[in-house]
Formats: sequence, structure tokens, C-alpha cells
Amino acid sequence: MEHLQTNATTERYAKCIEVSKRIRWDIDRDVIRGRKFDFTKNFLPKGLSKIEQLPFLSGEERRVLSQIQGRTYANIFGLVERYIGAKILEISREHWLGDQTALEALVRFTDEELKHQELFRRIEAMIAEGMPAGYTFMPTTRTASSPSSTRTCSCSTGRRNPSTRSSTSWSGSARTPGSPNRSASRPSPT
Repeated sequence: MEHLQTNATTERYAKCIEVSKRIRWDIDRDVIRGRKFDFTKNFLPKGLSKIEQLPFLSGEERRVLSQIQGRTYANIFGLVERYIGAKILEISREHWLGDQTALEALVRFTDEELKHQELFRRIEAMIAEGMPAGYTFMPTTRTASSPSSTRTCSCSTGRRNPSTRSSTSWSGSARTPGSPNRSASRPSPT
């Protein structure tokens, strides 16, 4: 019975390898495609950003806040991608000298996670070009190494008082299936 289960697991890993070989995507060709962010628009939809619940902000302030939220959203996803890659490498350890099909599938999955990390670094750089200086995304080492605990990240916009920081706490898993089609949940370049 254990042999049948091992065979089924190996077959599932083999299917992952087959799909990975067939579906290869490129950050520039398939995602960015020469586009840039449009800083005259919000980066997140109103339903996600909830900026309409802040009536004391002007229209321009709401737009900028949406852009800050979008930038932070991308940085948080980049942080989550780092954790996923590290965790998959940890899981792959049990296959290093064993099931090479499983190992290859996990290494390919990690390669995709590394591309996601690069995508979010690129998004951060693209957004940084068009926003005022002063924004800082500062996850701590404890944050990245302690996925089940509540994480605290501080962001400073530098707009009103550079020494003032707003802190956002978040917890839980933000993982969706790894594919280039996850763009619906990401700020997208315009």
C-alpha cells in the first residue's frame, strides 16, 4: 500500500515538472511588457483600499494613499514569496538523496518563487521612480522567520513628518497558487 502511495506522489510531482516545462513565463515579456505605472491613478481598487472611508482626505491625498497601499501590498507579497522559497527548499531536503522527481519539482517551484520575488522587486523599483522619497518598508528578521506569528511592518511616507511612522499589523497566510495569472490580486502596471 505504501508503494502505491509513493508512486502516486511521484506521478503528481512528474505532472508538476511537465507543466513547468510547458509553461515558462518572463517578467518583461509576459507581465511588465514595457508598461509603467500611471501616477495619476489609484493603484488599488477602492473596495480593497477602503480609502472612501476616509472622507477627511482630498482626492489627491486618497490617490497617493492608494499608491502607498499598492506599494506596500507589493512589498508584503515580495516578503511572502521569500518565505515560500525558503520553506520549499527546506521541504526539499527530504528528497535530496531520495525521490529525484520530487526534488526536481520542488526546485522548479522554488525557481518560480524566485521569479515572483524578482517581479516584486521590479515593481518596487518602478513605483519608487514616481513617488516622493521617504517610503520605507521595514520587515524585521523575526517577521520573515516567524510565519505563524503576527507580523508588524512599518512604513514611512515622508510626506508630512518623516519621523512619523504608521504601523500595520497583519497575520495569516497570503498564499495563492503560483502562476503568472495571480496578477488579479497584485497592483498592476498601467
